[in-house]
Amino acid sequence: MDKLTSLLVVIDDPDANEILLDKAFMLARNFGARMDILLTDPTALRALEGRCGALGCAGLVNFVLHGSDEPLREVIRRRIASYPVDLVMSGRASPHAPASPLVPVMRVGSQRWHHEPRFAVAVDVADGDEDAVARAALHTAGMLSLACGASLDVLYSEREKDDDRLRMERAVHVARLAREFPVRNEGLRMLEGPPEVTLPAAISGQQYDVLVVGMDAEAGGLSPILPGLSTLLAASTSGDVLWVTAAERAPADVAVAPTRDALVDRAHP
Repeated sequence: MDKLTSLLVVIDDPDANEILLDKAFMLARNFGARMDILLTDPTALRALEGRCGALGCAGLVNFVLHGSDEPLREVIRRRIASYPVDLVMSGRASPHAPASPLVPVMRVGSQRWHHEPRFAVAVDVADGDEDAVARAALHTAGMLSLACGASLDVLYSEREKDDDRLRMERAVHVARLAREFPVRNEGLRMLEGPPEVTLPAAISGQQYDVLVVGMDAEAGGLSPILPGLSTLLAASTSGDVLWVTAAERAPADVAVAPTRDALVDRAHP
C-alpha cells in the first residue's frame, strides 16, 4: 500500500460503531480517501448518514448494505478481491473481522487514541524469508503514523544468545530496514530474549494506540485465529491491531464479482 485511497469499514458491532467510525473518518480525511461502509443492519443507515454529514465526510462515503444470507466473511472476501480497497477496518470484537492476505486489516478496540497517538510496529528478521513481511509492516506503519501525527516505536527482540556476529548483523539489518521507510531511528527499541516473551511484555507495558504486526499470508488467510507470534502480540495490547502481509493483491481479472443480492451499494447524496 503506497497510499491510502480507499477504506472498507465493516459495521456489525453496535457497541463499537462510534469509535470505529471516528477513527475511520479521521484516516479518510487525512488521506482524502474514499470510504465504503459495509452495514449488516439497514436500520442504522439513517443515523450513519447523519453522522457523516455532521463530520463533513459525506462526500467521501458510500454505503454498502449486506442484504443476503451469505456469510459476511465471504462478502468481505469478495469485496476486497473485486474492488480497490487499501485498508479494511472492523471492531476487534467482531466475529466477522477478517485478517486478509490481500490488504491490511485494522481491528479497532474500544479506546480512543491519545491526543498525540502512539503507534508501534513489531518486526522479526531472524529468518531471511521474513524480510518481505517486515518491510510491508514498516512501510504501512510509517505511512499511517506520519499521516496521523503519531510517534512510532519499532520493536525487535534478538533471540540469539551466543553468536555475537549474528546478533550484530541482525541489529544492523533492522536499523537499515527502518531507514528505508519514514520511521524515526530514535523510536527503534532493540530487546534481548525470546520474542514470544519479551515483545508481549514490552507492548503490554505501553499504551500504544495502534500496534502493527506482520502476518504470513498463507498461515493467516481470512481466519480470525492466527498462529504464532503475531497472535501473542495482538493479545498483549488493548489498543487497535493492524495486520499486514507482504502478499500482493490478486489480479482483478480473476476476482469473482459480487452478486447483486449480496451487496447493494448506496452512494451518499
